[in-house]
Amino acid sequence: MAQADKEILVEWLRDAYALEMQAIDLLTAQVGRLQHYPEVQARLRRHADESRQQANLVRSCLVRHGSDVSVVKTGLAHFMAGAQAVMTSMTADEVVRDVVATFAFENLEIGTYRALLAAAQACGDDETRRVCEEILRQEEEMASWIGARITEVAGTYISRRDDFDFGAAKR
Repeated sequence: MAQADKEILVEWLRDAYALEMQAIDLLTAQVGRLQHYPEVQARLRRHADESRQQANLVRSCLVRHGSDVSVVKTGLAHFMAGAQAVMTSMTADEVVRDVVATFAFENLEIGTYRALLAAAQACGDDETRRVCEEILRQEEEMASWIGARITEVAGTYISRRDDFDFGAAKR
């Protein structure tokens, strides 16, 4: 394995770890606001647990390569998740925005793990490749699941709009 290839793999694993930490923050924040959408709430809670397991798997890959997570990238990921939570919480249609953002975020993770697969293959790292394939499958399942529910969540929100303060969206 070329040193440059290993450096790329390690850097991308650090990115993936930070993304998983951001996902955990985002999903955890959303779960508490989905009482009118119990199926979505349960699935996001489950995916937050999957994301914790994924973060541990990614970290184990880093440790195998004699490295660890990036404190800076992980800190920025926590900050970004908090900022997104604040931004959407100031809108009346927060649940719809959150579901759309989750769909987009899952696709970001899918792209990340596809790139990691190429890096693991270039390095001949079969264990990281196996881990990335497992995580990629979970991310693709989640993206498909949440993507299929955007219309349903938006429709439910619209049908319940009298329960919401639309003035909040202008704040």
